[in-house]
Amino acid sequence: MSQPETPDTPAATSTLRPATPKNVGGKSRQRDAERPPAELADQRRRIWTRLDPEYRFTPHYVRWDGQWLHFLDEGNSQAPALLLLHGNPTWSFLWRKQIEALRERFRVIALDLPGMGFSERTPGRTRRLAEHVAAVEFLVGELGLERLALGLHDWGGPIGLGFARRHPEAVRSVALFNTAAFPFPKLPGRLALARSALLGPPLVRGLGLFNRGLLRIGMTQRRPLSAVERRGYLAPYAGPADREQVLAFVQDIPMEPAHPSYGELAATGESLARLASLPRLIVWGQRDPIFHGEILAEWQRRWPDAEYVTLPRAGHLVMEDEPAAVNQALLRFFERWARS
Repeated sequence: MSQPETPDTPAATSTLRPATPKNVGGKSRQRDAERPPAELADQRRRIWTRLDPEYRFTPHYVRWDGQWLHFLDEGNSQAPALLLLHGNPTWSFLWRKQIEALRERFRVIALDLPGMGFSERTPGRTRRLAEHVAAVEFLVGELGLERLALGLHDWGGPIGLGFARRHPEAVRSVALFNTAAFPFPKLPGRLALARSALLGPPLVRGLGLFNRGLLRIGMTQRRPLSAVERRGYLAPYAGPADREQVLAFVQDIPMEPAHPSYGELAATGESLARLASLPRLIVWGQRDPIFHGEILAEWQRRWPDAEYVTLPRAGHLVMEDEPAAVNQALLRFFERWARS
């Protein structure tokens, strides 16, 4: 599996394009000029038609570093912009209930990270943390976004906060959900097993157990997922080739300073003190077996003055366990900064 590690990556050379003056929402410079290959669009459409009524959004694509990225762009293009970033092994489907709740008052953009969800797979090539940050930089520049708010879950946390570290002037506020943006000393057993060089590839990429396992341990199961919802989480990752980036994300967890992504994550962790001037909301499902109470305590140590909403009955997929509470917290928080 190819993993670019040299400094000459998109992340090292990427800069934001100038935002459209006086246009809070911005507009795409590529969306009307380019279209994804028919084969890719047809493959995604076949999945999309099977997700009704859970995922009724218009697909958009943008080409970055030789790869087509899928994103949603809902709501009023002149309204304040929100960018939602998912983690592993999810995709923009994770945010569907939040998009529906927020798009009446905001422009809501949800990216499928490179190699994830409806974004294109590039055989033999996966992305590290810095490259995902570069993809976000590119999308923000392409859409001409100004002063956007970030909603970040799981891997979306270090990716989105990595963007904020590089471009603090472009970020108005941040909402986090069960994530970490700093190195931590020990992985939970299940995650350590998936990261194993010997067992990880057959379990994660080969059998898809990481994807299916998420639906077992990621929620408190207070409300079982419907067949369509389960399909939404699993269908984009049907075969081993679809799960290359899922495995790459697990392998890219930097547990030691020699790891290629350790420096990027550590730099983002060090920047959190500077980002403390932003309005910050942290919504936390307290029954998460991966992002557990020690990680929440570290956030509270680093950002003691952030706004915290803890949900004792929610797990890692806090949006599935407590959608009403999540939507209420986001609407209240984002409306506050939008008026400022």
